[in-house]
Formats: sequence, C-alpha cells, structure tokens
Amino acid sequence: MAHPDLERLKSWFGAYASGFYTGDPEHDRVFRLKQNHTVRVAMVTRRIGRSLGLGPEELRVAETAALLHDVGRFRQYAAYRTFRDETSENHARIGLRLINRNRLLAGFSPAQRAHIARAVAFHNTAHPPDLSDPDSRLFLELLRDADKLDILNIAIGHYIGRARQPKAFSGLAFTQTDGCSPQVLAALHESRFVHLEAVRTINDVKLLYISWVFDLNFPASFREMRKGRYIERLSASMPATAEVIECVRMAREHLNRQAGRAV
Repeated sequence: MAHPDLERLKSWFGAYASGFYTGDPEHDRVFRLKQNHTVRVAMVTRRIGRSLGLGPEELRVAETAALLHDVGRFRQYAAYRTFRDETSENHARIGLRLINRNRLLAGFSPAQRAHIARAVAFHNTAHPPDLSDPDSRLFLELLRDADKLDILNIAIGHYIGRARQPKAFSGLAFTQTDGCSPQVLAALHESRFVHLEAVRTINDVKLLYISWVFDLNFPASFREMRKGRYIERLSASMPATAEVIECVRMAREHLNRQAGRAV
C-alpha cells in the first residue's frame, strides 16, 4: 500500500503540472512530456530500488526524489521557453525553491529531507559531488540511473523518427548533421560518457546516449538498458564505420558485464 504522504505528493504534482496547460496542443505537449517522464522515472526508480532490497521507507524517499526531480522544469519552460539550463536557469535549483516554499517534505525526517534535496540538486550534474553520506549517495545514484533510462527511451523515439518530440526536447544546434566528432569517439573508446559540449552532429547525440552506459550504477539499471535494446536501436541508424562499430562493441560489452553483476 502506498504511503499517504507519497499519495499526497503525487496528487500535488499532478495538479501542479496540469496548471501549466493552456489548451494549445503544441504548448501542452511540452508539459505533458515532462509530466509523463516524471511518472515513468518514479516507476523505474521503484523497480531498481526493489532490486536493491530497499525497505518501504527507503523506497518512499527514492520515489519522492523521482517525483520531484524535474518539478522545476515546468516553471523553467514557462519563463524561458527552453529546457536548457545553460541559457535559462538551473531547473534543479528552481525545483528546490519550489519544494521548500510549499513545504513538500514536511512528512519526512530531517535526514530523509536531506537525501531528497541532494538527489534533486545533483541529478542533472555531469559530475555530481562525492557525497560522504552513503544513503544520500545511493538515492542520488538511483535517481540518476532511472532518469537516464527514461530519457534514453524518449531519445530513441525522437532521433530514429518514431515519435518526434517538441523542439524544446533537445534545443541542440548542430554545426553539421553527418559524421562523428573525434572527441565523442575518443570518449567511448576510453569507456567514459560524452560531454554535451563535444556534440556537433546528430550521430554525436546518439553516441552521447550510448555512452551513458558508462555512467550507470546498479546491475538492475544495466539490465533495464539491455532489455530495452537501447544501444542496438540507437546504433542501427548510424553509419557502420569501423570507429562506430568499435565504440558500440565496447559499450555493449560493458553493458553485458555490468548487467551480470550481483547486487
């Protein structure tokens, strides 16, 4: 049975997100994308959390962090018409202000509130801090994994043409459309994730998403990525050059190795 506080937060989030709808189909599509993303991230968080043997209270903390991780996105897009933090405002900070102003975490202990706040604050950073509190670190890593997995699913639909998302989904400007940038290929060859600043082409974007396999944390996360065949689906629409084939091979090997780890 769901905890009353979690049900209250779900109800609040649904009402808050719906408050940004205007009746304009394209406008509302942007907010619906984020609302649905949040619901799915909470579900994935719960699945991975259960695989780790988390108890009911730990799952409540993890799912709350997932439910609130992108709450700042709604005000961000309403004010700036973009989801790019670099050209607007950090959506995690907007979200934390909203959480505090509305006292959304009143039903949690001080330690639990700190775990949730840290997860929200650092879920979108390229290099999150090495948190000294092991519980905070676990909740942050859990949220980051679940967030990536759902974004991967959205991205595949967008970039392979199955379901075109609103322009705000990406906001990326490409200096060229074909080929793969050396910096991007080098990152995958070194088994590390690609930084957004290195992206120049659509193929770079696909490799960026593939490289997220090097930034996941838990065996269940790798298994979710493998089950969704995200690497195969992204690479299928890329040029079959020797460099791309090698990058994809390394990513797949890492995925299979990590998916087989014990918890």
